[in-house]
Amino acid sequence: MKKYKDTFGELGMLKTHYHMRIDENIEPIVSAARQIPYSQRDKVKTELKRMEKLGVIPKDEEPTDWVNTIIVVNKPNDIVRLCMDPQRLNSARLPSDTHSGRYLN
Repeated sequence: MKKYKDTFGELGMLKTHYHMRIDENIEPIVSAARQIPYSQRDKVKTELKRMEKLGVIPKDEEPTDWVNTIIVVNKPNDIVRLCMDPQRLNSARLPSDTHSGRYLN
């Protein structure tokens, strides 16, 4: 990635709405929150605020049907990457009629 770093931009959001179809026969799952090590908590809060400010994630005040856990990955530059574990959500996802890759151009 370092060789082609000019190809990659900053964190952002697609300029379109993507609707994920879910199998209604599968019961939604709210995953339990994983314990975040104390040494990472401030970094995680900072990254969540940054992602919210950029519009990548919304601050949710209402309950949602599906809740995925986050996985905190330490990056070499002393910041964290927040990843989600969508394994259970993916098992309920129905195939899409369109190819979402066309929105990435």
